[in-house]
Amino acid sequence: MHQIPKDVVYYEAGPLRSNLPDHFLSSYIIRSIIRVDGQLFPQSGRKIDNVMGRAIFAGVKTISTAVVSFDSDRIRIYNSNGDNLRQLSYQMSEAIQLAPILGMAGANFATSLLITIFTTQETIVFVNPGLKAAPSLFKFLKTTELKIEDPFKLQERLAKSSVMDVTQKYRFTYPKEAEKLGYPEFIGNVGAIWGE
Repeated sequence: MHQIPKDVVYYEAGPLRSNLPDHFLSSYIIRSIIRVDGQLFPQSGRKIDNVMGRAIFAGVKTISTAVVSFDSDRIRIYNSNGDNLRQLSYQMSEAIQLAPILGMAGANFATSLLITIFTTQETIVFVNPGLKAAPSLFKFLKTTELKIEDPFKLQERLAKSSVMDVTQKYRFTYPKEAEKLGYPEFIGNVGAIWGE
């Protein structure tokens, strides 16, 4: 099982620019929107009928600093302006690790999805608000050549319980499990997700 480098820190400074230094993506945990086979996460989970609700959800999406698109042939990483930051082929990547992590959403603790991509040259870490992307991402990644690592047995837990139940349980069990596995204890504000 791969380890997340101890020196990566959570990046909260806003949107990524297009001319990043080569080492930038491997130095930070980056808040992201995930696109799996064309479907975006976070998603509202329900139709939002009022203007204020749509505005809040749109605001949550804009605080993300990157878009990570899992496509049929590769992983593409964009900034919020659509500038291509990196492309990683599944064949050239060693593994991908999916794990929960605790962060803040407003004044409350929130369980989010930590996505770590290990290549021969770098380790890139993303956080996606909520765990709703996890089932789709596990299913999609099985169709690729990428090795999937699941240190918290997230896939098994999601097969037995709803995303909401697993999310709630991790709020209480995560700190001990993270300590045992050598995972980051906590990250900053991941954003509140409307309808999650």
